[in-house]
Amino acid sequence: MADSTFVEAYVNLGALWDDRADMMASRQERQHREEMAEQMYLAALEIRPYDEKARCNLGSLYKRQNDFARAMDEYLAVLEHDPHSALARYNLAILFATQRIYREAIREFELAVKYDAGGDIGERSRDNIEIIEDLMETERAEARKRSS
Repeated sequence: MADSTFVEAYVNLGALWDDRADMMASRQERQHREEMAEQMYLAALEIRPYDEKARCNLGSLYKRQNDFARAMDEYLAVLEHDPHSALARYNLAILFATQRIYREAIREFELAVKYDAGGDIGERSRDNIEIIEDLMETERAEARKRSS
């Protein structure tokens, strides 16, 4: 097993490969970059199985690959170890919002605000609650219009 000081390096390498996967390249090259990112996150998790950043980054990678079940598993693994993780709550809320499960998304954003009230995650979560509430109201208005 590698020294635990390598966790941050593996997470950062994973993030680097992850960021590069979004850059212009052939489908094969982007897939290779995603695989490298996943390998780095998994290497970090071999050393520290409940590392919040590694698990959340891995979950976000899976979400972008439309593998919502695996993404949720990663966020829930963080929350199992630390129920007050604002980062995992925020990412879980994004996952719910992506799937239009708005009430659950709002609930998770509210918990992210609670656990990071004065921080960046809390601020972004408050903004996202407003956006989702506006979306829900727009959808209700459109449904009323269609049923009229």
